[in-house]
Amino acid sequence: MAQELYELPQGWEWKTLSSFATVIMGQSPPSSTYNRDKIGLPLINGPVEFSKDPFGETVKIQYTTAPNKICKKGDLLLCVRGATTGRTNIAGFDACIGRGVAAIRHPHQRYLAWLIRAQAQIILQKGKGSTFPAITGAELKKLQIPVPPLAEQERIVAKLDALFSRIDQAIAQLQHTQAQTKALFASALDAAFESEKHQYKTLKEISNLVTDGTHHSPKIQHPEAGPERFKYLTSKNVKFHGLKLDNLTYIDKDVHEEIYNRCPPEYLDQLITKDGAMTGTCCLNTLDEPYSLLSSVALVKLKREMMEPHFLNYFLRSPKGQNSMLEDIAGAAIKRTTLTKLKVLKIPVPPLAEQSKIVAQLDAISERTQALTAATSAQLEQLQSLKASLLDAAFRGQLPSDQ
Repeated sequence: MAQELYELPQGWEWKTLSSFATVIMGQSPPSSTYNRDKIGLPLINGPVEFSKDPFGETVKIQYTTAPNKICKKGDLLLCVRGATTGRTNIAGFDACIGRGVAAIRHPHQRYLAWLIRAQAQIILQKGKGSTFPAITGAELKKLQIPVPPLAEQERIVAKLDALFSRIDQAIAQLQHTQAQTKALFASALDAAFESEKHQYKTLKEISNLVTDGTHHSPKIQHPEAGPERFKYLTSKNVKFHGLKLDNLTYIDKDVHEEIYNRCPPEYLDQLITKDGAMTGTCCLNTLDEPYSLLSSVALVKLKREMMEPHFLNYFLRSPKGQNSMLEDIAGAAIKRTTLTKLKVLKIPVPPLAEQSKIVAQLDAISERTQALTAATSAQLEQLQSLKASLLDAAFRGQLPSDQ
């Protein structure tokens, strides 16, 4: 894709990156030379060694005794392969760079770092590859960059440093607010189930059915809905806030009916993820239509004369409920629970009237916390958009002056 150039202010000019800075493409040494004994030079292969801060310094994880392509301390490092193409960091030490990294060297390193950060989207567009982008040295070197006079470069850096610092402080405060909101809701959930008066029964005792979806994922799955096709949900669709119904696949009627006869989800049945990293994630079924489930999701059909569905869902979402489900799999490499374990979970069972009262109280708290979370999320999105617009303005010569 050809890079679209725009008109620059007087005194600015377009230059290729290679005419403005030194570009060094990484080349991975033989893996047999890697070590963690600090023998040779540190090896930077990609984002594993990068800090989360785009302007942060890389970390030393492994070394190589056969370094070839070498970056110097202070060089700008750029990921050029894979899902993290476009990500930047600063070399905190001399190191060997692997094929997933390019080092870019220029005396005015801070301007270069801001510039490459602003060009990240263009770099991604130049990347080749069907799954993950990879940008070649030739493409990177001919990248067109706007270069103002040195004094303007220094002004841009000072302005962006100051503005982004204030924006990042605001983002940190909003993220802190979100974390506190989440913690307060978790505390409210735990408090609701702390009463020593509650009687406890097993999940099996309060349910008519505890089962899971098919253990054989259908071979034929369609990306779109169609005549006599049914939704097919897996653990990726189950979230604490409810069902996530994007990126669904659909299965044919005969396959669906075979699964549904054994595992028939109905409105307000309880869904629990029982396999994978998100084991324990749960929500109520809000789809009032037949669909099929994979075995990674457990289905619970309550005895409604004993248990209000929202009460059970709130309990399972609470820290106490999550600990009960996950206590014997903490730290396991592959998280997984079973129907047998779920059936013996101890569930508080107060009278239905008390369950309804607790649900009403938690609904009110949930509504307030969701509103606050939505508001802070919107503010975070606005701040991220502000960052993007400031970067765009900076390298179009449109940053406002301080006067």
